[in-house]
Amino acid sequence: SRQHRLMPPGAATTPLLVANEFSVRLSSRTLLESLNFSLPAGTLIGVLGPNGSGKTTLLRAIAGTQHYEGQLILAGAEVRAWIPRELARELAFVRQTPSLSFEFSVTELVLLGRAPHKHWLDTYNRNDYDLVQTVLAEVGLLGFEDRSVLTLSGGELQRAFLAQALAQEANL
Repeated sequence: SRQHRLMPPGAATTPLLVANEFSVRLSSRTLLESLNFSLPAGTLIGVLGPNGSGKTTLLRAIAGTQHYEGQLILAGAEVRAWIPRELARELAFVRQTPSLSFEFSVTELVLLGRAPHKHWLDTYNRNDYDLVQTVLAEVGLLGFEDRSVLTLSGGELQRAFLAQALAQEANL
C-alpha cells in the first residue's frame, strides 16, 4: 500500500478541520445551522443523512465553493482565506456524479491530480507516473492506464476520479 505522510507526535489530536457556528443558508432556506465540530488529523469519518440534509453543501463549503457563515478552519486557516491552488494541496474532492467532456486516458485523468503540485508549464516526472501506478493499484484499475475514460463504466470512472484525488496527496 502507498506510504502516507508521517504525522508528528500528537498530530492525531490536532484538529485538521474545525467548524464554529458554521451555517449555510440558500435563499430563505437554512440547510446547515450552527454546526460545531472538530476533525482531528488522521481520522476517518462518514457524513450521513437523508437527501437534502446538507451533506454535499457541507463538503462544498469545505472545498471553498459554497458561501457560509461562521468559521470553517482547515489546517489552521479559515477556508475563505485559502488560495485555490494551496487549498487543492490540502483537500481532494470527488464529486458524486463526475462528468467529462474531453477524451482523456485514465493516466491523463489521474495525472491531473498532480496539478496543484506543479508550476505553470511543468511536466510530469517519473515520481508522478509512479504515483499514478500506485493509486491505480489502490482503486483496482491497473491495466486501464491507456483506456479512454469515455469507455469506462460508471463504477470504473468513479474509481478513476478517486485515483485522481489520491494522486493529489492531500491531507483531507
